[in-house]
This record gives sequence, structure tokens and C-alpha cells, in this order.
Amino acid sequence: MHVQVELFVTLRQKRIQDVTLPDGSDAKTLIDQLGIPLEEIGLLSVNKQLATLDQQLEEGDVIYMMPPIGGG
Repeated sequence: MHVQVELFVTLRQKRIQDVTLPDGSDAKTLIDQLGIPLEEIGLLSVNKQLATLDQQLEEGDVIYMMPPIGGG
């Protein structure tokens, strides 16, 4: 299956537009495949809805990821 990934802020260095995953994959499988450490993910959404790591992905989903946001 193919999904579209949009990475923001510091994750943008690893920005990928289209990813192929095995059918039945979840968001954690996607993050692992991209090689992004889990602690670098602060916000995860699938089709503009907040998602968890166990969110099942489907053909054509659009996934957005942002790093944690800190203040000072």
C-alpha cells in the first residue's frame, strides 16, 4: 500500500512524500521504516485526525508528523 508522509520542522531533513508499506501496517511500522526515533515524534495525525502509534494505515492515507515542541 502507498501512503503520503509530510514531515515538519526538524523532521523535514528526512522528508518523504510517498512510502510503500505492507498491507495492515500501523503508524509505528511507518515510523520504524522511516528510521525516525519515537522520541522525535511529538504529533502524529492520519488524514488530519490525531493518531496513535497503533493506528492502522490504509491505502492513500496522509500522515503528518511533527517533533515535540518545547518552550523556554
